[in-house]
Parts: sequence; structure tokens; C-alpha cells
Amino acid sequence: MTAPHCLNPSSIPYAVKDGRRGLLWAVVTGCAHGPDVCPTRDTCWARTLAHRRLPGMKEHYNPDFSPRVNLDLLNAPCRVKRPALILVAFTGELFGNWNNTLLGIHATLGIQKVVEFCPQHTFLFLTKRPENMALYEPWPANAWLGASITGAEPPEVQQARYSHLLAVQGGHRWISYEPTLGPLALHEFPGLSFLVIGMQSGKGAVKPNPMWVADAEATATEAGIPVYRKPDLSRALGLSPRQELPWTP
Repeated sequence: MTAPHCLNPSSIPYAVKDGRRGLLWAVVTGCAHGPDVCPTRDTCWARTLAHRRLPGMKEHYNPDFSPRVNLDLLNAPCRVKRPALILVAFTGELFGNWNNTLLGIHATLGIQKVVEFCPQHTFLFLTKRPENMALYEPWPANAWLGASITGAEPPEVQQARYSHLLAVQGGHRWISYEPTLGPLALHEFPGLSFLVIGMQSGKGAVKPNPMWVADAEATATEAGIPVYRKPDLSRALGLSPRQELPWTP
């Protein structure tokens, strides 16, 4: 059942804070990335979730998963009293190039104001277009700005995506290395505060090369960066759990 504030509990395993599940804020849903930007476009987790529709939220998703702004949900986090981990537009792409319209800019500026207005909450952002995050800098300290890299992108694309992320002013930086479809072409993580590693799921899922995972974790460990390896990846590779969270003491 959807909560009165219209934020659904997330099933993402790392989205936990103080023993409580994070909340999905579907203020922007849908995505128009092509396979050149998103190698897993057709098996995207968010697209699959949207096709099932979250409880009570059908009207907030376009049937074809095209981008949509839901201004009626803009103030939803303000109605959450207890400090929470809030996943911003995880069932869409907030920073896609198509969002640089008057409505998209208005929505993103409004989201940023809500983040500032709710310092008790921790807000997670995730994008394949971190360069567009810079349009709204500086970001508040409770914003965790993430970039998605799968390893299937050419090394120069991975490097550019990471460089754009580091250049954004304010907040914290994190990388979602999932699904792991190739080696991470980053050999150091300056300015990073968190690394998530996960494997592809569903029919036809690709099992990652254990060295890809080991190399990424070793780089993060050397830099003192918390690593959350998703449980299904640990099981697939026969590894002991590694579930470090930067917002948990």
C-alpha cells in the first residue's frame, strides 16, 4: 500500500538507513536513453518496475516509459517526519538531455529546493548524465550524487562520466557499478564516497568476471571508500557478504 506521502518503500538492498527501507520518490519517471548511453535499456530495472506499476502510482508512469514530470509529488518528502533515505527519480532519469525544457528545469529546481528544505533526509540521485547535474550546482550537503557505469561503455566514456561527476559542486559522490558488464576503467577514485557493485538480473543475465569485481573493490578499499556488493552478486561469485554503507555509523 502506498504511504500517505506517496513515497513507496524501496526493495533496493543498499537503500537502508537506521534499519528502515529507503523511499522511492517518483517525481520524475521514465527514460529516453538509447543503447549508446544505456547498454541495458531493454532490461532496465526501472523500466520493468514501471511496467508492473508501483501500488497506487499507475497515473505517474507513461505506458511506454517515456519521461514524465509529476509535480503533484514534488513536496512529498516534506510530509515524511522521521529522517529517511529518499531515492530521487530512481524509476526514471532526472538529468537526461530531454529534461532541459522549461518544465524539466522547473521540476529539477523544485527538487533541489525540497532537498535543501529537508536536511533531516538523505537524498540519493543516480544518472547516466552527470554533466547535467552541474546545471543546478551547488548541491546541498544531504544530496548524494551518483553516476551509473556498467563497464560495457568504452573506457573514455567511463572516464568522462566520472570526471563530470567529480566536477559537480556540493553534496557527496558515489558510483553504481551495475550491472557489471565489463571492467571498470577507473583505476583510482578521488572524491568518491561510496561504491555499489551489482550484477545483471533476469532472463539472459550476464555473470560478471570475478576479476572485474575484485579490481574495483581493491581500488575502493585502498582509498578507504565503503563498498556495497549486492547479495545476489556475492552468491553468484561465492563471496562473503560485503555491505558497507556510508550513512550508517
